[in-house]
Amino acid sequence: MEMTRPPAGAGSGSGGPARERGEGKSSLSGLTAGRSLLQAVAVAWASKGWKVFPLRPHDKRPLTKRGFHDASSDVAVVGRWWRRWPQANIGLPGGQKRTRPDGTVVHHFVLDIDCPQVAGALAQDRALLQQLWAARTPAKQGLHLHLYARQPVGIVELVDDKGAHLGEVRGQGGYVVLPPSRLPEGSYVWLSGPGFDPIVVDDALRWATELLAQFGVQARPEAGQQGQAVDLSQPIAVGRRDVTLFQTFRSLVARGMAPEEAAHTVRLLNQTHTEEPLPAQELERQLAKWSRYTYPDGQSPSEKARRNGHDPAASLEDARRLIIIGDTATYDLARTVDEAWEALCAWNRPSRLFRLDNGALAEVREDGAISP
Repeated sequence: MEMTRPPAGAGSGSGGPARERGEGKSSLSGLTAGRSLLQAVAVAWASKGWKVFPLRPHDKRPLTKRGFHDASSDVAVVGRWWRRWPQANIGLPGGQKRTRPDGTVVHHFVLDIDCPQVAGALAQDRALLQQLWAARTPAKQGLHLHLYARQPVGIVELVDDKGAHLGEVRGQGGYVVLPPSRLPEGSYVWLSGPGFDPIVVDDALRWATELLAQFGVQARPEAGQQGQAVDLSQPIAVGRRDVTLFQTFRSLVARGMAPEEAAHTVRLLNQTHTEEPLPAQELERQLAKWSRYTYPDGQSPSEKARRNGHDPAASLEDARRLIIIGDTATYDLARTVDEAWEALCAWNRPSRLFRLDNGALAEVREDGAISP
């Protein structure tokens, strides 16, 4: 595996703030005066250039309207949040860029293990814990392993050889909860770090699967990288909205749909089938980022679509298999999405512009008029 130990005596560098005990006791002792511990830790992370945001006390749901999209490394902003909500848990968006002492840019990600048996085995490996940050999670007795990759990664679900859920690789498009945040089941606790720089690996997904293989677990990616059905029989909750839209885009492209058409489909789903649509400007920013991400085989979305041979009819058939739309008496989403996909596959012209007009997808002509 592509692991290198941190140099002896490595300081905090581009890492996180030191812990509230041990080597980090003096680091936080001055910050806690007149503040809650959670506020002091949140401000400490922000002071290191990490973007954080507040979560509901004893919960993992965001307190701000746009969730992790509101995350900030501005100490003043973070301080105001925790003065308003002193017991708020701390959220850390994945995929943040960091500059190492040698000037190289790396991307933070987390291997989130939900299986208690696997988490327990990893937590007992002292050599592993010397190379990265590890935090025990209370809800499922799981484990968060924090480290860096040279290439960005999104959200990838990992399953074992029988298809059972193991956890996720969490990069751009998601977030994790930081110690010492608390849930009803208990607190998040650091087992190692974050007072040193964690290791850097070339490929996050490959590193994760190779690590688990060393512990006898045959892991493989599911969902966003391979194309897993997404159940849209109910509106997408805000907490799953960004991940679902990301996985839908990646899966459609992986199955051969042109990135421009996949983007139109995601826009439609965002407007018609989310509890609270992602603001249009933010969605376009995310789509631009997703279009630049590479797949585990190193291909860009455009290369992936070309390799899989884009065919409008096949795209529609694959899209219908990808998205499961259940029967519902409250609205006719199935018909709306089917018609949209048919139109998108028929158009197949990236230069055209489309928008939702009175619930229907319409083309915006060059003169600005709208054609149904």
